[in-house]
Amino acid sequence: MESERALVSLLVKKGISRVRAELLVKPVKATPKSEIELSSTLFGEIQVKKSSSTEVPYFVASIMERNGLLEISNSELSEKNLKMLSWNEKYKETKLSSLPENFYLLAQEALLNMKDKKIDSLVIEIVSLRIKKILRYLVLPSIPSEVISSFSPEEKYLFYLLREVIGSWQREVLGIGAR
Repeated sequence: MESERALVSLLVKKGISRVRAELLVKPVKATPKSEIELSSTLFGEIQVKKSSSTEVPYFVASIMERNGLLEISNSELSEKNLKMLSWNEKYKETKLSSLPENFYLLAQEALLNMKDKKIDSLVIEIVSLRIKKILRYLVLPSIPSEVISSFSPEEKYLFYLLREVIGSWQREVLGIGAR
């Protein structure tokens, strides 16, 4: 049982790492606080004028934001924003509400910083509500594409992983699909 747990843990870790790698290079909207010129072997030349909105790969933007060079649009998980997300998740009992882009990256950062217990509990509440909804979708014979598109990339990975595990379990235990 311990080896199965370790295997599942490794599978989840590898899958989330792949999803996160894709999110880290995805461009996000940001507003520079000054003129910026960067040269990168990965992304080439990046030139940004002060106060003009631009798109920068998330990992570059997050480093620049921490150093006070720019501000990422919707990069803050404020208590007010999280309360609204929580309310939406509770109000829409079966539908997933839309999350800010990179929600789980921002949530992980907020939880690691552990500055505000209210924010931590709101993030945990939102994630728990969303997981419950995802679990409900797993038992449906088919899921509309608009539902799948409302999942974040991390949630899509979770959904398809659990769907595969349940399908495998059914095939093994009941022989469903084996014929």
